[in-house]
Amino acid sequence: MIRNWYRDTDNGAVHALGNGRMLIYAIGPEILQIVGAPYSAESLGTLTIPSVNSCSSERLPKTAIWKHNLDNGTIMTDVVDSQLTCFIRNINAACDFTMVLQTNEAFLCREKGDIFSFHSPNGNSFFTYKTSLIVHHSITATGNASIEEISDHIYEIHIRKGESSLIFANDPAVIRQIEETTFDAVLKRTSDYWYSFVNRGKKVPSALSELCENIAILIKCQQGEDGGILAGYPFHLAYIRDQYGTVRGLLKMGFIQEAEAVMLYYLNIWKKYGSLHTAQSVGKQGIFHIHENENVEITGYLAIMPFDVYRYNGNRDFIEELLPMVRWALDCQAGELKNGILPFNGDETYIAGRFLPRAAMYDGSAEATMLFAEGIRRYQDFTMDMRYSSYLKEITDTYLHHFCSDGHYVTNNPFRLPVDEYPPTRHGVCEDCNAILTTLYKTATNRYVCSKCLDHKPLPAWEPKEYELASSKLAPIYIGSTLVPDEVIQEFLNEMVARYQKTGQMPSGCPNGECVGYDYGMLLYALTLKKHPESKTFYELALKVVDETGAWCEYYRNGIARSTRCRPWESAINIEAILTYLEQNDESNNFT
Repeated sequence: MIRNWYRDTDNGAVHALGNGRMLIYAIGPEILQIVGAPYSAESLGTLTIPSVNSCSSERLPKTAIWKHNLDNGTIMTDVVDSQLTCFIRNINAACDFTMVLQTNEAFLCREKGDIFSFHSPNGNSFFTYKTSLIVHHSITATGNASIEEISDHIYEIHIRKGESSLIFANDPAVIRQIEETTFDAVLKRTSDYWYSFVNRGKKVPSALSELCENIAILIKCQQGEDGGILAGYPFHLAYIRDQYGTVRGLLKMGFIQEAEAVMLYYLNIWKKYGSLHTAQSVGKQGIFHIHENENVEITGYLAIMPFDVYRYNGNRDFIEELLPMVRWALDCQAGELKNGILPFNGDETYIAGRFLPRAAMYDGSAEATMLFAEGIRRYQDFTMDMRYSSYLKEITDTYLHHFCSDGHYVTNNPFRLPVDEYPPTRHGVCEDCNAILTTLYKTATNRYVCSKCLDHKPLPAWEPKEYELASSKLAPIYIGSTLVPDEVIQEFLNEMVARYQKTGQMPSGCPNGECVGYDYGMLLYALTLKKHPESKTFYELALKVVDETGAWCEYYRNGIARSTRCRPWESAINIEAILTYLEQNDESNNFT
């Protein structure tokens, strides 16, 4: 796969290299983050090449090894070793030039010489959470290269004509091990590792083989050795919602072991701590990303995920081991049901992306409610345990009244809970200053603000309003729920297609031509299952927005990628939809 990079006009597509302990995020030949171990730790820093303005970067077939051809004639090969916690950049320089390493302020250089060693003496942050964990990194330059400290946190790496290497590791001893072998040996064992992984995947039509390979590798690189998968370079945590779509994509591509590892990752944390939250740390247990209304939505995905895995592995013992965690997830949701409806989770995509106002969090959520019902249905079908049947009946009997009473399937129900029943405090994001993950207080106008904003002029009371967002409408089809009648689904699918034909934009229901990155796959998946005549149009559209590394991103505006790139969740949902479309429309029998 070729990815052309241009400093002045580049689109910013990110690729990943990783082995479960060490992870590199890069934009072309420049390194955005150097992470690990563990995967949830802060990045050591960035590595740039100021004198280089363009580069042709190639991911070597069936591997996560990248080869860069710089505009100065230099060839660099990047590899995260399959055995050791280290990253190697092998350089065949056509001329002298300089790279610049800028380290994160959390890291201090504690030793200089042939190896520069760094540590975070005051601890290391996992996302926004400060920990006492001291993370270590070591760097050396070999051959025709040397490292020079320029100032605090700035280091120049001088590359002279000829062959050299940069080695980044978590320990000087690992660097010594690498120095005792050859780069060709590291390349060989790492290539073999990736060949073995890629070859476990499902056979797909040749036109899609590289794309599936891209997605499988970007996910695998971001999966820690404990099984958790990062949500991307700004989010060094494993989010339950994100894991659901990612697991679906892995299963569709045939990577069952990786999907099973995600479930065991959550099971192990749940057994140890007795709970799970919006997101958990990867590589070092015990850090939790805690958000508003965590008993809903994420627990809904957690309750149905094991049954998706079971459809592929058929391992009854595996799912039996997960059932106590499933019951816990169902119990969490049962405690939040009011009038047959669940509320929104505070880190839910529509709220986090500001497509739905945070003031609507206590509204009824069509998606969270549907997930609870589907989790109960799957649990009952597998176990014949009917302890949750009354909740399922209540939801089933009232769902259409709450979310589809006028024939339009809406995302929220503003009348789930009277405002006087809103809790006096909650932990989350301030509706005034957007301070994150702090204690919030309910105001006289029933808005939630942090302590600093309590003295501000009160925010106005929120006027109840219904929203219709594409992803929410498509969720029942994606999940496999039967709560929404087929005629309603067909009607809103036709409306979405007509809106796209009129505007040329994804019919997301979001303002300014914006959509979440998985809208493409969710819509294609729905149109495919319903055998809609325009499904091919959206198959082609989903492929059109793939970026230069063969991935999908977090958000799009008018079809242009924005926000986090190299995303497992969006990429997995989109590739599942594409493969589903091809399975139903490919007549060459290229699937096994």
